[in-house]
Amino acid sequence: MVGKFNSDFVLIKSVKKRLKLFIPYLWSFIANNTGLIVYYIIKGLVIWTFAYSNIKKMKNYFILILIISMLQSCKDDCKNIQVPYAVKVPFTESILKNVSLNYKTSTLIDDRFPGIPPPELSSLLRFVERRPILFASITVSNISKHDGNFGFSVTWECIDQEIIGLSSAFIPAGMSKQIKIHQEIDHYDCKDQFSVKKFEIIAPTVQITEVSTKYREEIRYRLCNSCDEACVQADKVSKN
Repeated sequence: MVGKFNSDFVLIKSVKKRLKLFIPYLWSFIANNTGLIVYYIIKGLVIWTFAYSNIKKMKNYFILILIISMLQSCKDDCKNIQVPYAVKVPFTESILKNVSLNYKTSTLIDDRFPGIPPPELSSLLRFVERRPILFASITVSNISKHDGNFGFSVTWECIDQEIIGLSSAFIPAGMSKQIKIHQEIDHYDCKDQFSVKKFEIIAPTVQITEVSTKYREEIRYRLCNSCDEACVQADKVSKN
């Protein structure tokens, strides 16, 4: 055991001695060949850079080739398909309507005009009898787009009775006209007290054709590629 230890110790001392002799030669070599050493270092860096760059390029080429092959595979499976879709198509519809014409009125005017009573039997003079009149007047404006015949009615209230007068007039669209009522009464009717209980304008009803625009849904088809994701989704929606 002691002999082996002594042998290792002698070997270590021998290595150290040789290293001490080699180091001066190493420094001398470096000093004399600095340019050569720098040249090899630079060359090594260039070779490493070139190799690394080629590795990256090869990696990119590989990825590109993989994508192209996948697209080619997809292209082989793609096909044109007809996909239905809905559109709203306008159309017109004619509808017959009964429309009451719009109008405006002025203030009602009314009065009683006395008549001429018949002569007495003993009178030698001959008179023409003229009966009293209840009078009413109103101006009606046709503000619609259609011509029409407008009616006018007035109800007078006397002490013990009601008297109704009627009249009418044709009024073109956008025009105004005065409508009058001359209602004959007996000589003693509404003599002392009378008033208008109510009055009414009877607007005409005309039949017009009204054209309206409506929409209906129609199914149409378009060609698209089965490799298009939007096309695939549209096809799935149409089948559901």
